[in-house]
Amino acid sequence: MKTTRKLIIYLLVVHLAILLLVWLADFPAWVIICSEILVIISAVLGIRWADRMDKQQQIITSSIENLKSQDLTLQLKETGNEEFDTLVGLYNSMIENLRSERVATNELNYFLASIIRASPSGIVLFDYDNLIKSVNPAAENLLGTEEKALLGKGRDELPGEIADVLYYDRPEWNVVKRDVNNIIRVYGGRFINRGFETRFVLFEDFSKEIYAAEKASYDTIVRMMGHEVNNTTGAVNSVLDTYIDRHDDTFSRTFKIIRERNDNLGSFMKKLSDIVRLPDPDLMEFDLAPVIRQVMVLVRARFNDRSITWALNPPEGSFTVRADQAQMEQALINILTNAAEAISHEGCVEVEYEEINRTLFVRNDGEPLSEEQQQKAFTSFFTTKEKGKGIGLMLTREILDRHVCRFYLKKIEDGRTEFGVRFQPLPNI
Repeated sequence: MKTTRKLIIYLLVVHLAILLLVWLADFPAWVIICSEILVIISAVLGIRWADRMDKQQQIITSSIENLKSQDLTLQLKETGNEEFDTLVGLYNSMIENLRSERVATNELNYFLASIIRASPSGIVLFDYDNLIKSVNPAAENLLGTEEKALLGKGRDELPGEIADVLYYDRPEWNVVKRDVNNIIRVYGGRFINRGFETRFVLFEDFSKEIYAAEKASYDTIVRMMGHEVNNTTGAVNSVLDTYIDRHDDTFSRTFKIIRERNDNLGSFMKKLSDIVRLPDPDLMEFDLAPVIRQVMVLVRARFNDRSITWALNPPEGSFTVRADQAQMEQALINILTNAAEAISHEGCVEVEYEEINRTLFVRNDGEPLSEEQQQKAFTSFFTTKEKGKGIGLMLTREILDRHVCRFYLKKIEDGRTEFGVRFQPLPNI
């Protein structure tokens, strides 16, 4: 029972008792009349005070319900009671402050969420149990894994290379290599969420910065070397040609060998210069499948001295891409040549393409790559061949980078080496 109802009942009992005593006692008529008037006035005032108290209690109850439901839009009305209205004013002021803080917090949270979604850096948040709670689009792209495959997972439930990135837990930047073409720089930190400490990890693709620095370095070196080599070999070849044309002796035969060596050196410098001066791709849609078949025939002819089986899967079909056909043909020549050169005597080179997934795979069962070779395969001038120059994969990387392709070179589970290329989706027309 409410306090106001108890007060009303109490007032009724008291006033009825007073009236009963007055009527039972032997008082003059005017005393009885005056007593009745006073009782009536007292009852009316008591009922008014009870009503005012009831309104105040309703206001208190309403404010409690608002706080429970976290409804900060409603404010209380003044009752006319100076003391109680002071309390109402404090409540309304508190509600207004809470509402302003909530609006500011929501706006800030929305702003931060928008930044996280739009950030080019991968951002992953964890819950209090150190399980993945949130993954932004950049993180999905950098890890090559969809958000639904990561949410709620712990370290033991993730592939090792992904776990090494997401569970890096030091408040300083560190470089983690995931494969030959994806170098990730990562930062691990902590923050307070609702009074409890939790983790976050921030990471970004560091490959482009490293490759840009490498490319700037060898661009300068190649230009300088090309200038000096061409000037020197040009003058030397001119003198050698003059002697060779006029004589047929031991010196002439020796000078011919020197001339051929100079030509080879000039050819080497031309290949380096082609990488430096590689033009932007002339993009157009075309079927890559016939190009793959033609390149396989071309490269196969160079390795007739080895027992290499060449397989194409599917042997017929189409694979439409948007690329520069001449540059992509050169990249395929380099990829297939490297695959064939990995086979010393007998083996198989398999080419597979999937138009739905926009991927191309070139596999060989030659000498598998070591962990160090996988990491350094696309490093400038790196080669595992005795007479190699490390130019083929440099040019291949430059072409694929310009086409915004994702690619890798690694040893797969069956021991074979796989070169994978994923092309960009075709534009919607």
